[in-house]
Amino acid sequence: MSRKIRTNLLITCGAGIYTSSFIDSISNELFKYEFFFCDSDFNEVERLKKIGKKINFISSAEEVSAEIYINEIKKLVNDLNIDYIIPFSDNEAIFLKSSNLASKTIAAAKDLAIECSNKFRLLEFLKKNSIQTTNHFIINNNSDLDQLEELLENESYCVKPLKGRGGKGFKKFSNFNNNLPSNESFGSTAIMEFNQFKRNFITDKSIFGKLICMNFIDGYDFNIDCSACEGKLIDLGIQRRDKPKFGPIMQGKVVRNLEIYEFISSMISKLKLTGVFNVELVLETSNGIPIIYEINPRASAGISFTEEIYPGFISRAIDVLEKKSVDICSFKKLKHANIKREWKNKVDIQE
Repeated sequence: MSRKIRTNLLITCGAGIYTSSFIDSISNELFKYEFFFCDSDFNEVERLKKIGKKINFISSAEEVSAEIYINEIKKLVNDLNIDYIIPFSDNEAIFLKSSNLASKTIAAAKDLAIECSNKFRLLEFLKKNSIQTTNHFIINNNSDLDQLEELLENESYCVKPLKGRGGKGFKKFSNFNNNLPSNESFGSTAIMEFNQFKRNFITDKSIFGKLICMNFIDGYDFNIDCSACEGKLIDLGIQRRDKPKFGPIMQGKVVRNLEIYEFISSMISKLKLTGVFNVELVLETSNGIPIIYEINPRASAGISFTEEIYPGFISRAIDVLEKKSVDICSFKKLKHANIKREWKNKVDIQE
């Protein structure tokens, strides 16, 4: 019987535009892995098959039950002899970590994954555990709209769907004088005048109960890749967003920030977290306090930058799943780098 040399990895959302960046970032360890992909975009899957990509069609975890999705993944795991799965959508991570494929899935452990299934539920969970987060509420009725209108007189607010990824559905309100925010890199589609927003509810009441509203905090925005084991920080990639102001980072910096390092380490310890997940937070301009507004229970699109700057991120996450000994991430390990996403990642590590 021949000995298997490579570890077989199944990448979900495999037709996505960031897949190739992730594979490029792990190029120094390509000898370790054989990559397989799956995606719910049938046309893209068929196109990529024709150019030789090892990709399979699978139902969307957003549209089918957990049972259907898991059965389809199990078939791929068996047919392709898959060792580990890397999900790139929240629902996929939640379904997988709640199934008997959990030990094969590189994502947050089940408890955190379930809390992340709904953005309001997550923020309430963090608040209950005394972790700094936003002011937030769900827009359930006209009274909530009136409350938001009053709040906007003194503070900026934004809304996003309770479930979603990649910045889809994000809207920041312009003020009542119709002045757009000074930072115009949001793009016109992300800015909405409040009265128009209110009219949308009048014409479509099905929107009620589907959006979370939170105060918009001035400060640098960070996207942070984390790997943990039983409350200990194993890997940390802190990406500061420059462009754009929502969605996957296209240009920014990887930074060595002590406040964020200590904040994330403390949160992981307090919640006894395990697995790979992504934290989105703002470092408030006025006092430098980190304020979390979202956690994704999986690797993010920015994992390619993290893997390139901190080689072995995925390998060490696999070591955690295999219950091997792993070193704790020290602050000294962190680096500075300029990052830019074009047809291929550009990374300039600063010594």
